[in-house]
Amino acid sequence: MLEPGDPTMEIRRERLDPYLRRTGFYHASLIKRFEYDNPLISAFVERWRPETHTFHLPWGECTITLEDVAMQLGLPIDGQPVSGTLRSWSKFHQRDIWEWCHELLGEVPPGHVGTTKYNIKLKWLRTRLQQMPLELDDNGLMQYARCYILYLLGGVLLPDKANNTAPTVGVVPSSVGYSVLCA
Repeated sequence: MLEPGDPTMEIRRERLDPYLRRTGFYHASLIKRFEYDNPLISAFVERWRPETHTFHLPWGECTITLEDVAMQLGLPIDGQPVSGTLRSWSKFHQRDIWEWCHELLGEVPPGHVGTTKYNIKLKWLRTRLQQMPLELDDNGLMQYARCYILYLLGGVLLPDKANNTAPTVGVVPSSVGYSVLCA
């Protein structure tokens, strides 16, 4: 998914593989950029019935379920749902949101500490991943794995083309330090 600007990008990506596998994001990390088939999308839009949330096709009705998406992306769908907003962070937590993000990601985007900016630009995540040192301890690799997962969430799985930011709430399961990641 990251553009391989130099040969060491593949090495960096391979270093994160064990963490991506443990969190269930490995198969999603294999998704490459693709071109949209606009005529196909238009055909499906014409056959979509919002009142029943189904596609009406010549052989019958069908819909896309969460299980279908999980099978296509290889993502686990077991466990508790994650939802919420960071705007109410201080009501429920005693620590600063950006201090926590620094602990989880190893760094905070410039200009965010002490502010109410509750987003992380994909460009910052991409640059951070491209600058990942080749020699890192386990904690450092976990921090970069979290950055990569946020990049996957914002760039592939839940893209927000308006702001080009990672989603407001992302999940990094227990093997990489269970936390609801702020973005």
